[in-house]
Amino acid sequence: EVSSAFELYERKIEGVQRDAITFLYMIRACCRVKTDQFFGELLSGLMKNLPTRCVDSQLIFEYCKAISSRSENREIKKSTLAALCSYFDIPIDESKLPPSPEHLVLLPLSHWSINNKFKLTPNVIGLFLENCLEAEEYKMGIDFFMSLRNSNPKILDLGMHYNFMDLLTRNYPTSCGDKCLKVF
Repeated sequence: EVSSAFELYERKIEGVQRDAITFLYMIRACCRVKTDQFFGELLSGLMKNLPTRCVDSQLIFEYCKAISSRSENREIKKSTLAALCSYFDIPIDESKLPPSPEHLVLLPLSHWSINNKFKLTPNVIGLFLENCLEAEEYKMGIDFFMSLRNSNPKILDLGMHYNFMDLLTRNYPTSCGDKCLKVF
């Protein structure tokens, strides 16, 4: 029941201040909303009112993870890719990204007075590759992995290599064996 979390959030309790952890839990509570429309509106409203002092890379990652949690809707899954590219230093041509649904507003980092994208972390890379698989954006995931392998191979872990081989298998079903062998 998520309504209790939002009722508590709306209360003005003396001596209690909303901090980054409060907003982290509110983002997670949004994931439990049943309809995609309401989820998008609720999450967008929460992020719009997020104080600048609470915004950091972990909170933005949780926001992207919340968008990704809507596994039934491929359109929203593709929005996760756009969100990750908007907020993290992902070497992908952003013009190739699909647009977000109208009810899910991806605010720019400048909304929170942040001038630069956040650094790439293994968690961000893993989420991006998983969403490339789920959104059937195989070529984008392959290009992203190859870019990282050439520029920063030490950041790639075993799970990312498995996701890469899965991307290769799905994108090149007739020649995936040879391509997967080249990974090692």
